[in-house]
Amino acid sequence: MSKDSDNRPVGIDREVLTRLQSLVPQETTLRSFFFTLEPTRIMQVPGFEWDHEVRVALPLSSPHTDRSYPVLWLTDNHIEAALALLGPLDVILVGVGSGLVSLTEWDRRRIYEFSPDGPLYFDGPGGEWLEREQPKIFPDSTDLKVGGAPAFLDFLIDTVRPALAAEYRMDENDHGLFGFSSGGLFVGFSLFARPGGFTRYICGSPPFYTRNHEVFKMEERYAAEHDDLDAHVFFGAGEQESVEDRIAAIGCLSSMIRLAETLSFRGYPSLRMTVRVFERESHTTMLAPLLKWGVRTVWGDEIAPRA
Repeated sequence: MSKDSDNRPVGIDREVLTRLQSLVPQETTLRSFFFTLEPTRIMQVPGFEWDHEVRVALPLSSPHTDRSYPVLWLTDNHIEAALALLGPLDVILVGVGSGLVSLTEWDRRRIYEFSPDGPLYFDGPGGEWLEREQPKIFPDSTDLKVGGAPAFLDFLIDTVRPALAAEYRMDENDHGLFGFSSGGLFVGFSLFARPGGFTRYICGSPPFYTRNHEVFKMEERYAAEHDDLDAHVFFGAGEQESVEDRIAAIGCLSSMIRLAETLSFRGYPSLRMTVRVFERESHTTMLAPLLKWGVRTVWGDEIAPRA
């Protein structure tokens, strides 16, 4: 565990995280002042070895109106965080991810489903450090697989979205995608893999250097064939992520800045982009500010409750 200049701990040890997770009850009832949680659905991506929970939270105004709502898609099943942090908003929340599994299994699954194809390690000093140290950080790293992102993205857009839209009043032209860490890698992948699949993107602490910089290669191919990118993108990462060993190695801050700079020079007329580096925040503490500021930035007053 590293510390900042004020000796405040930065990050949490993996063993501590595993211990905390073991304290979560198998059956947990979520309550929110601002949303109602629908029954959990179990769905499976074709070709995947595991199921996904799909959870929907509706704004309190939903039963009292016939209008459609924007939709925020939360990777990693982060619906608890959204319920706790977002307050009263006129938006439908959709959480997709694993149920309660071990931290090691959770890592294994998300590394696969959020990653484009490519080598596990990558060129450069960060990749070399990670290849050397990964067995200590992730003892089961020989079992890690990548390349599931295309199938997972198609699953969200072509399978889950139509199924939910048939039951809930979703605005078909206003879907936002949220992802943090490896989920942020998936958000960047989605931006170029299926342009227009979402209209708003909240991308937090993304390890874009992984898979040997595949997202940057996708961006180059996109730029060669397009002169516009119609999207509203929020990039966010923590200041402390530049000095956290594994996080710095995979470039959660630096690779995010690099992609944002690249996009700014493309001059896409329809692209709206915000980049924010959060002072004193580490990888472990970034989820909350990313959610609050990301949603506030890409939607603004558009999802404020109506009188």
